[in-house]
Amino acid sequence: MNVTGNIFTGFRDDPANNRLLRFAGIHLFRSPISNVTISGNLVADMVSSYESDTAATGLGISVMESNTNVVIENNTVADITGWRDDGIGFAGAKTADTAVIRGNRIANVITQNEGGGVFFEHAGTGCTIENNIVTDSTCGVDCETGTGATVVNNTLYANDRGIVVSGTDNTV
Repeated sequence: MNVTGNIFTGFRDDPANNRLLRFAGIHLFRSPISNVTISGNLVADMVSSYESDTAATGLGISVMESNTNVVIENNTVADITGWRDDGIGFAGAKTADTAVIRGNRIANVITQNEGGGVFFEHAGTGCTIENNIVTDSTCGVDCETGTGATVVNNTLYANDRGIVVSGTDNTV
């Protein structure tokens, strides 16, 4: 499956109808999906006031739960304000094996909790984060609890945090 050349912009909460924005932009959710490429998309100008101790807002490009061989490359994600796990990344139980996030531009992704920029939360094995540019965001790269992740050749500046790594056998 390919998701290529799309524009997602201007998503907001709808308080008049008591709806808070979650999972806007590109979101792969609860399906074991293999061999997906997400490239050349623009995801921008999204705001949510949703808050939860256990759930993410997932604004931007997010992949949840048990996917393999996912490539997210050459996208632009900008001007996003959310709660957690926003920008580009993977969240949920063992979300990705052999995933690649490369060549993306991420700017001004602000979260109130975790994530913001490029994130791997509960990532699988053998994931690579390379050649991305992350600026003016809550975190440049947040790589949690995966095994064998490689974080290399990224440009990170004017973020609240640069690189956050936990888990085992990860390379920065």
